[in-house]
Amino acid sequence: MSRKDDVKMLLNFMIEMLKDEEKEDIKISEVKSNRPLLFEEPKQKTTNFGSFDPSRIKNIMDKIEIKGHENAVVKHALNTQAKDYKKEIEELRESFIQKTLKQDKLEEDGDTVTSGMTRS
Repeated sequence: MSRKDDVKMLLNFMIEMLKDEEKEDIKISEVKSNRPLLFEEPKQKTTNFGSFDPSRIKNIMDKIEIKGHENAVVKHALNTQAKDYKKEIEELRESFIQKTLKQDKLEEDGDTVTSGMTRS
C-alpha cells in the first residue's frame, strides 16, 4: 500500500474510534416524570487513543518514509553497479574477441607463409 492509503486507513480508524466514544458519552437517564432524557457528559479536552498517540503515529510514518528512501538509494546503487559490471563484461568480451581474431589472423598468415612446406 502507498503512504496515502496508510494515512486514509489511520484516519478512518480514528474517526470510527471517536464515533464510538461519542456514543458512549450519550446516556439515557430517567427523571421523575419517567421520560427518557438525553444528555451529554463533557468530554476531556485531550483524547487518549490508547497506544495511538499522534507523536507515535508521526514517528512511524517518518520511519516508513526513511526506509523507502533507504531502499531507493540501495536500489539505485545496485542498478549502477549492475551497469558497471555489464560494461566491464562487454569490454572483456570485446578484448577476448580481438585477441582471438589476432591469433586466427596470425595462424592464417603462418599458414600462407608455410603453405609450400609440408607439416609433420
